[in-house]
Amino acid sequence: MKRDFKGIWIPIEIWDDKELNHKDKMLLGLIVHFEKITKQELINASKKYLKMSSDATHKSLKKLTKYVHFHPHKIGEELVLEVK
Repeated sequence: MKRDFKGIWIPIEIWDDKELNHKDKMLLGLIVHFEKITKQELINASKKYLKMSSDATHKSLKKLTKYVHFHPHKIGEELVLEVK
């Protein structure tokens, strides 16, 4: 799926969260930007825009459980990530 990317917006509650590092906040910003994104699309976007490895993206997602959940709808065969 081709997506037009012009930048990210980071909600204030994420920006102010002292438990998250800058990459975590930017990763959440990507999810907010795309509104609904699969995990694989997020990994691809984080590689392209944030220069994060797949492992780093997975580690960040584990820390972001209070903000991110898996939506029951699917894109293809993958569950969708959304910000709570």
